[in-house]
Amino acid sequence: MRNIIRDLIESHGLFDFEVSRDRHVKQNFEGLGEIISFFFMKELSDEFSNPHSAFQYGRKVQKSYGLGLAEIEEMANIHLPAKVLDFEGEIKMKIEDEFFDSYLGYFFSGVYHDIMDKGDVITIDLRRFPPGFPHLRYRLGNKWGFGYRHRKGELRIIGYSGGYLGQEMMGGRIEVVGRVSDRTGYRMVDGVIRIIGSCGWRTGDEMRGGRIIIEGDAGEWTGINMYGGEIRVRGEIKSIGKRHGGRIFHWREEWREMF
Repeated sequence: MRNIIRDLIESHGLFDFEVSRDRHVKQNFEGLGEIISFFFMKELSDEFSNPHSAFQYGRKVQKSYGLGLAEIEEMANIHLPAKVLDFEGEIKMKIEDEFFDSYLGYFFSGVYHDIMDKGDVITIDLRRFPPGFPHLRYRLGNKWGFGYRHRKGELRIIGYSGGYLGQEMMGGRIEVVGRVSDRTGYRMVDGVIRIIGSCGWRTGDEMRGGRIIIEGDAGEWTGINMYGGEIRVRGEIKSIGKRHGGRIFHWREEWREMF
């Protein structure tokens, strides 16, 4: 499998984005799973300079191969868990570096970004990710960034969705059934995030607008550096961070604003 991927890299120059948009991805790769393989090879080789570069790479993938929402769901829900196993050794070595962050969510956000419209829904089931080595969840939880710059339609995630969910979100809706890591809604501008589960620390960090609804618990420094928008928490709040504006509500038989 890996030799095939390396051959493709050599023949395509890592990724050839000059192909016709009408040419289907499966004519250039051995299935949608090879797109995931290319992503992991680039990420593990530190080719992404920052999360936004992984997002832009995802946009180029969609534009070059004309992927639809159904194909993107297939990549995430069927091919991603299998491909992670192919790279298990490399990932285990990489996460020994305490500064390693996974940009997987930023990549998928870029893949669907330009084709999501109002009324569209995309569902990503992460209950099988990462398969075979659940002890890696904590380290891989650094970053991820699903829903980065989300602006239209609804993103639904089932399972653990990592950190930086909905970073710089501009509109639309994100709903997660499962646990979320840190900095949900980081620099969020508009839209709604609903978590049917609990969140990590610094939820709503630098948030400027929109709403975050947490049906479970919220971690430390909820609302820190918040300028606007609204956070509602039904469960426990570990602590409230110092903020410049915005509103935080806590459910205690009724919604009570926190000051």
